[in-house]
Amino acid sequence: MKKRNFYLFVLMGMAVLLSVLASCKKEYLKTPFNQIETFSVADSLGNQLKASITGDSIIVYWPPFQTAPSKVTPQITVSSGATVSPASGAQVTFASGTTYTVTAQDGSQKTYKLIPLINQPAPVFEVQETDVLQIGYYLKLRGQYFITDTNQTKLYLTNSANKDFQLNLKNASFNPFYLNVQLPQNNSLDTGYYKVKLVSGKNTVVKGPYHFGVPQMPVLTSPDLGKNVKQGQVLTFTIPGPFAKYFYGTFTGAQALLYIGDNFDLATADVTNSNNGTLTMTIPTDAPVGIIYYVEFHDKDGNFLHDWAPSTSNITIVP
Repeated sequence: MKKRNFYLFVLMGMAVLLSVLASCKKEYLKTPFNQIETFSVADSLGNQLKASITGDSIIVYWPPFQTAPSKVTPQITVSSGATVSPASGAQVTFASGTTYTVTAQDGSQKTYKLIPLINQPAPVFEVQETDVLQIGYYLKLRGQYFITDTNQTKLYLTNSANKDFQLNLKNASFNPFYLNVQLPQNNSLDTGYYKVKLVSGKNTVVKGPYHFGVPQMPVLTSPDLGKNVKQGQVLTFTIPGPFAKYFYGTFTGAQALLYIGDNFDLATADVTNSNNGTLTMTIPTDAPVGIIYYVEFHDKDGNFLHDWAPSTSNITIVP
């Protein structure tokens, strides 16, 4: 009987002890903290850029003269026990519109907006040699803050109808302080007034309008190169390329001075045709014989127009 009472006593003691221990157990509350504490991204040089977190905005100041990427991989810390989506280390679009949601332990959420700020100064420039701008020649800009990435920098000529002609910068001479680009050597641009529009990153600067004049006359060619031509025979020259149209009629009424032979003996010939970029003249019957080393063209008043000299082969006058 005594033994039985002992066991009952022990059991009752254990029950009391367990009850006391259960009553002493602490209850942990789920926290409501849902803050982004740090946010950083690497720039193009590998430096970590720490964002400014203000309210619900994550502001990242991107360095000047670095091309801003389309994607970044941020490193993020949040309140203890909270989670963030997209997660730290996940690649996201580096643009306004990208959002992050932080969820606290108690399920409450806060949404943050990514705001990239590109610290890029607007380019400053002047157009050089504006008094001699020509179709087919060079356009030269001098200034500063040019972004040399052709994905970020574009150059246009805008005509009086506000139509933009984009210039190809692939082979341009280009650094942060100057830009030299050759204008198209075709008929895509005509003479007239154009504004110069430079788009560099997020900035656009427009100058002008400026007058672009007639291009330089191309070097004359001749189908008679490498041939012997007789006194009294017709000699032909042509203005090659797309710019010939600018010089139709230039040689109307002109005279040609032919420098012939080693002594540069002279002969004079009238230009008898100058249509469509083709010039013809009749070699005088009394012209000296020999190689034509040089030809000068003068208008009817004696003013110099153009010249020609053989480059690869000669034209020789024979009796």
